[in-house]
Amino acid sequence: MHLFLGPGYNTAMTRLDFNYYQFSNEKKHVKDYPHCLLLEMQGQAPLQVNVIFPNMTELGLNLDSDPMALEPELQRTFIDKLFLPACKAVLAEIAYNRCGGSYAESLSRGLFNFHANTSMSSEDLSAVVEAMLDLVRENQSLAM
Repeated sequence: MHLFLGPGYNTAMTRLDFNYYQFSNEKKHVKDYPHCLLLEMQGQAPLQVNVIFPNMTELGLNLDSDPMALEPELQRTFIDKLFLPACKAVLAEIAYNRCGGSYAESLSRGLFNFHANTSMSSEDLSAVVEAMLDLVRENQSLAM
C-alpha cells in the first residue's frame, strides 16, 4: 500500500467512471468535488482510494483550481491536522512510523508525489476514518 502525502494535480480524477454523489440536494460527478488521492494498493486488481470533500463547495474553498484536486495548503491541513494525527492515535507505532512525517517533509525531499510504503488492514483504515471524524467533531475548523 502506498500512502500519498503530497499528491500532485496529475492524480486528480478526470473520468466519469466514479459515478455521482449527492450532497445538500446537489448531485454531481464525484470527480467534480474537491478530492485527493490518499492511497493506492496493488493486488489482484489495482485500487485507488480518493477522499472527497463535498462540504468545501458549500464553504467556497478550493474553487480556483481547474482540476478539483485539493490545493496544496488544504492538502497540508488534511494530512498534518487530520490524517496523520488519526493514524498516530490508531495504528501501531511501527505502522505509523512508515506513514511519513508530514506533508512538508514529503515536499522538502523533493518528492511531490511522495508515497510511503506501509501496511494497513481494512479494520485499521476504518479506525483511522473514525478517528478523523472524532478530530473534526472536537475541532470544527477542520471540517473541510
